[in-house]
Amino acid sequence: MAQPSSMPPPTDPRIIIIGDGAVGTGVASLLAGLGLAPRFIGRSGPVAVDAVVQGYGTDDATWQGHVPAATAADVATASLAVVTVKAFDVAQALRECRALPAGAAVWPLGNGAIYEALSLEIERRPDLVWRLGYCTFGISVTAPRHYAWRSRTGEFAVGPSHQSAPSKSALTPVEAMIFARAPRQFKWHSQIAWLHRRKWLFNTVINSMTATRQLAHNGDLLADLPSLVAVFHETWLLGGQLWGAWPLAREDVYHALLKLIEATAANENSMARDRRLGRPTETDFLAGLAHDERAYPLLTAMHRTLKNESAT
Repeated sequence: MAQPSSMPPPTDPRIIIIGDGAVGTGVASLLAGLGLAPRFIGRSGPVAVDAVVQGYGTDDATWQGHVPAATAADVATASLAVVTVKAFDVAQALRECRALPAGAAVWPLGNGAIYEALSLEIERRPDLVWRLGYCTFGISVTAPRHYAWRSRTGEFAVGPSHQSAPSKSALTPVEAMIFARAPRQFKWHSQIAWLHRRKWLFNTVINSMTATRQLAHNGDLLADLPSLVAVFHETWLLGGQLWGAWPLAREDVYHALLKLIEATAANENSMARDRRLGRPTETDFLAGLAHDERAYPLLTAMHRTLKNESAT
């Protein structure tokens, strides 16, 4: 995907990562490998992290390092903020971006329909360079503050927010540097809006089904293809109701869903793990967007199961 032009990168760009979990630490390890020095803000505020991220395989080095806590001065001079929290924490994380300087870029790399929270912050700070993104890498927690990439396949996909002004379409210097130095991991997509909504569809189907059925692995979904097709059908219709007709062929999206399940067949689903551990899930931003029980009986039933359990 061609990238818009940009200015030369700064010599020492300040990067803030909001969210110090598996995805945030994975991003930090990649940026550190580029010679950058990100800072962390966690759910409860700035946090310093010592972590280990195992490489893809024996040929890929393990990263072990220290990520400092972000100070107020770091945020006030940052050129990029990467938001890697769960969907239910996105609104609070984006509020942290209000202290960024004008012209800084913001990458929300989240699952689910986070568009309302993003729109509110874009209206509040139109002088920031707002993006939309998601992560398709699997990153496992192997021990406290120890993580491992689950496969080589995946990407951190980033593109322009549909609300961004045309003047914000060009890459900022730090964005251009990251895309140029790590093209395998970080990719620019001009059509990110529909790709993000397709990712929402994938997450709604896979995460909701594995979590409600308490499946051990994503691949277990393939044992009941009729149910998979039925949930996909409802989710496709819901996406069309929410955002208009899909500019993507339905069969192509369904086959892409199957391919994703096959590629991640051995993975434990993150939402299924959250349910197993008694943690909140992102269901409000996935199946929870369906409110009509007659039109979406499967989605509303799955959402109700996950919400009722989290409330107890």
